Amino acid sequence: MGIYIEGLIDNPNASVGLTRPVIRGGMDISGGIDISGTISQEGTDLVSSIAELNKLSGVTAVSADLNLVSGLVAAGVGLVKVATVTVDCSGGGIAETEDIVTLPAGTVILELTTYCSEAFDGDTTKSFEVGIEGNTDKYIDPVDCPVTLAGVMSMMAGTNNDQKVPEVLAAETAIIATWTNTAEMTEGTVVVKVIYC
Repeated sequence: MGIYIEGLIDNPNASVGLTRPVIRGGMDISGGIDISGTISQEGTDLVSSIAELNKLSGVTAVSADLNLVSGLVAAGVGLVKVATVTVDCSGGGIAETEDIVTLPAGTVILELTTYCSEAFDGDTTKSFEVGIEGNTDKYIDPVDCPVTLAGVMSMMAGTNNDQKVPEVLAAETAIIATWTNTAEMTEGTVVVKVIYC
């Protein structure tokens, strides 16, 4: 379909592209308008609610995609994060520590796991635990974290740890790992994961 402008275009079947059209009066569009291309206006923001976005059939979007929509605020949407630290315990020592992650007040710790990816050598006093300063086995107790063989330990499945359920942090908290081996140790690796939002 074309737009015929009498006196300006000799061919009534010609098409005209208008940069910033202004239409005064009326327009007969009973025959339809072809908008197969893209309609856009530079500098004009599109604002949509969640309900309106849900009307887009067949659209699948992850949180990262939604975050690209400028100005869109989705209430109640929180991203679950995972802090992963591989702790090299091969040096041995008494009550050696390593910082895992420091979380701000209001953070919810959903779960904490350890995985002994390399068994500890050395004497029988070797141990590994995860907690906080002043309570080093709060999340993972040495009894529940055998380090002589590889295996996964979950905070919620622990029997001797103090914290077995999700926790809301009242203040900024540093999660630390502590390990001990009084003999000279040359092998030992544990992967710690803190799952939080």
